[in-house]
Amino acid sequence: MYLQVALPVSLYQTFTYKINSDADPSSLIGRRVLVPFKNVKYYGIVVDVSLSKPDNLDDDLIKTVIDIDDFQVFSDEDIKIIKDISEYYISPIGLTAYYFLPNKLKGKSIEDDFVGKVFTLNLESLTTAKLTDTQKRLIELFSQKSELSYREILESSISKQTVLSLIKKGILLPINTEIEVVKSPKQKIETFSPEVGKILDSDIYTLSNLSFELRVRYYLKLFYGYMKNLKSVLIVFPSIEVGVKFYNYISKYFKDVYLYNDGISKNRQFEIWKNVREKPSIVIGTLSSLLLPMKNLSLLIIEYESSESYRSLLTPKFDIKRAAYLIWKHKNIPVIFSDTLYSLESFMLVDSKKAKILKKVDFPKPSIEIYPFKGLNRAIQNIVRIVKNYDSSLIVVNKSYLASFVHCERCGFEWLCDRCEVPLKVVVKKGRKVLKCPECSKTVPYSKICPNCDNILKEEGFGSYRILEELRKKLSVDVSLLEDDTDSPVKVTSTLESKFILKKYDVVINLYPDFFKTVENYRANEKFYRSVLMPLFYIKDRYILFSNVDTKETVFQVLQGNQKIEDIYISELEFRKRYGYPPAVKLTKVEIFFRKKDYSQDLKQFLVQNFSDKEIIYQFSSNRYFKIILNTQKREILKKLYETFSSKAKVSIEVNTKDA
Repeated sequence: MYLQVALPVSLYQTFTYKINSDADPSSLIGRRVLVPFKNVKYYGIVVDVSLSKPDNLDDDLIKTVIDIDDFQVFSDEDIKIIKDISEYYISPIGLTAYYFLPNKLKGKSIEDDFVGKVFTLNLESLTTAKLTDTQKRLIELFSQKSELSYREILESSISKQTVLSLIKKGILLPINTEIEVVKSPKQKIETFSPEVGKILDSDIYTLSNLSFELRVRYYLKLFYGYMKNLKSVLIVFPSIEVGVKFYNYISKYFKDVYLYNDGISKNRQFEIWKNVREKPSIVIGTLSSLLLPMKNLSLLIIEYESSESYRSLLTPKFDIKRAAYLIWKHKNIPVIFSDTLYSLESFMLVDSKKAKILKKVDFPKPSIEIYPFKGLNRAIQNIVRIVKNYDSSLIVVNKSYLASFVHCERCGFEWLCDRCEVPLKVVVKKGRKVLKCPECSKTVPYSKICPNCDNILKEEGFGSYRILEELRKKLSVDVSLLEDDTDSPVKVTSTLESKFILKKYDVVINLYPDFFKTVENYRANEKFYRSVLMPLFYIKDRYILFSNVDTKETVFQVLQGNQKIEDIYISELEFRKRYGYPPAVKLTKVEIFFRKKDYSQDLKQFLVQNFSDKEIIYQFSSNRYFKIILNTQKREILKKLYETFSSKAKVSIEVNTKDA
């Protein structure tokens, strides 16, 4: 027999190997094989089987499989999903399959003690360390995500030696993500509700206009029916942190609940991988859990479906909503896209009758007041006056940084990103200030001294950390960040997106969401609308906005009950169509970072030869870094670009990019 094997290499093809076996050919699809490839051995996945030799190959040149697993890693449906993701997102099929493997089945890294580890940065050590270019590149990866798994680091072509060197310097710190397994549920589901025991038809659904607390209550009743009928459920979250909190909550009610992500040890992860094959269960996962081989998987939920964290950092850069659609298509199970508010894509599904509304609820209508924003000091005075009258208050600041930009009043110097040439924001990580680029998320050490004239630099603007500092000075009660596990009467946050919130607040104050109106991004309006509307779902009594936006605008008409929330989505879609923005058009982002030698001339020549000026929407280059936004259907040319430069650079292709 002849096998088509997908290998984890940067090539858009499968490779032919032969095997002597009496097994049913179809039973070999989805199994892991060990094969020779050039001068090394690789683990790959069988994606097709044939009894006859391919016509274009000499049998003597076809190598033989060294070993094959006696179990399927992926089902036939999984292989179809992997092929579809690979083709749509222009991702090598071997790397796509590799992404969904449990860490223990990833070949070379099987005996690596770091597999299953998640790391964060120790910023205190970072400020004084001297770093090599490779170490700096690894640290730049952390600017895109606050935590990175060892797997993500290795897939960025960064060696274990680099990781070790940064651990020795005290710059990389491992995160303990292990949890205590709950074996005996201690609480019961109320069974008198008509929603308890409900099994959904195999459709696509949306669950929105509900606070996270109400969605969780609905899940309890839904899960009860599925587990009672021996059906498995997979619910996916955008972060490990929220997934852990949900696990701790839901495991009080059910047994056979598992937490699956890249932050748990490889042995525990593989143990869960095997357990869920054998018995119905509830799995709380992240992106990499989508193709877990769960027994009788009968429901998939994408929670906080609009989260921007649902983009894999490395190849394949796929969108979770399309992956979920492919699972629905090939596995014929119901899929729920869930969030406090619709994403624009989910609204389009409902509007076109491709998705059903799972639970119809009235839009919340608390008491709403809009105050003009007349500077930070005046706003702080008003906030202090208001929160003193309530037992619980939440202040939403919409910006996570401490200051908008840093400059020198003497010589005019301003901290800019050396890659994007935009002002760096002051943010706080692990209790220390750092400078962060709002475009590429690159992080650099903070300095209060001007590098040109040694003058003290001045911080301008404000974010959640600045408000936190000011309120702590002026209030006698405890003030803390929303994500802190404390019962502080006053909470501060920069966003309500992707937060584990199981309560409402007497008063919610939204401080200057107008900020999003000034962002040079086609999604600025959408972010503004979401920032204004999201707090409605976490209010007991009173909602106060500090804003200078014209109250005749659609979002404020929705707040006052004069227009429907659907009007916002309709107007936003019309805006996107008018100016040619996604989802009206499909844009592709290509990022290239050359490792050692600068091949920029070769890249520029490639672009000129293969793409017209109309196809290239945007180009930026700096320090061997390139960012190109394309409006093109030339998938084969994009594959050629990836294969041509992936040996010289870190190449990333992102279809339907959200940050063009």
